Amino acid sequence: MSVNELLERFDDHTGWAICFFAMLPLLALFVSLLYKRAAKSAFLESVFSAIIYLSAIPGVFACILIFYLLFFTRTNLLNVDIVFSFLPIVSMGLVFGIIGKNASFDDLPGFGRLTGLMLLIAIVSGVTLAIYKLRIFVGFFASIEALVGIAAAVFVLFKIGLTKLDGKSKRGAY
Repeated sequence: MSVNELLERFDDHTGWAICFFAMLPLLALFVSLLYKRAAKSAFLESVFSAIIYLSAIPGVFACILIFYLLFFTRTNLLNVDIVFSFLPIVSMGLVFGIIGKNASFDDLPGFGRLTGLMLLIAIVSGVTLAIYKLRIFVGFFASIEALVGIAAAVFVLFKIGLTKLDGKSKRGAY
């Protein structure tokens, strides 16, 4: 199944998607009201993390899709489905804004990993766009398994580079 086929299947359920992406900021607002009254509950911080993940995963996927459509296929953005292209990004922004006003992202479990993943995707997208725009032609005559291995190695190198870029020492502060 391709991504296009998956989006076509989701196209039959746009009402559910609109309800889901509208529910996330409302749920974040409701939990924020409880969070103010509960004086920083660990349970509510976990609920915040779940809401962030529920909004960030489709939001990042939509960002990647828009990036691909805009820069690689040169699709006119006026012709894309607004529900599955822009609504997840808007919902993600609203959720991040609501939760960011009420809680520190550093206190939320798993948020550091999510930010690292989003940064890694942005870096890989930028490098991919740079390679695409430079018109570097490379012949690859190995198997698809070798290509997947090379892609995994590049991903690991980017991940190691990002942890080095972070600059935080595991042994303590200097």
